[in-house]
Amino acid sequence: MAISLDDLDLTIIAALQKDGRVPFDQVANETGVSARTISARVARLIENGVISIVAVVNPEPVGYPVLATVFIETELHKTKEIAEILAKMSEVAFVGLTSGDPDIYASVRVESNHALAKFMTEKLAAIKGIRRSRMLLVLEVVKAASHWTVPKKK
Repeated sequence: MAISLDDLDLTIIAALQKDGRVPFDQVANETGVSARTISARVARLIENGVISIVAVVNPEPVGYPVLATVFIETELHKTKEIAEILAKMSEVAFVGLTSGDPDIYASVRVESNHALAKFMTEKLAAIKGIRRSRMLLVLEVVKAASHWTVPKKK
């Protein structure tokens, strides 16, 4: 069941998405409620699994500018197992099971095209149960998942 979010919740989430370290006093001043109210709302949002407050690493400044999307077709009984293997790989930033073709969608972050080729031809190729894979090089990220916001309901 979806959690109901009001305008204050959405404002708090937006403030934390801009700066996860924003002081509750500042958010309170901007919203006209007490810092205690903001603190309680944040605690409830965290407890209900609506938000997590974490550091988001920007891959490019730390040496991982190459991003690729990999589509993987598997032997049907191996799909979940292969996804779990991929999820444990340091190069893999995201893994999702899909409906239809392909069976798995993954995002890969590496240091260079050479590292990407090595990942595809050595690490991915070594996983038993993969029938076929296709890779697309992402030339530019226009919007990252970490910048998604909750749409306001009309």
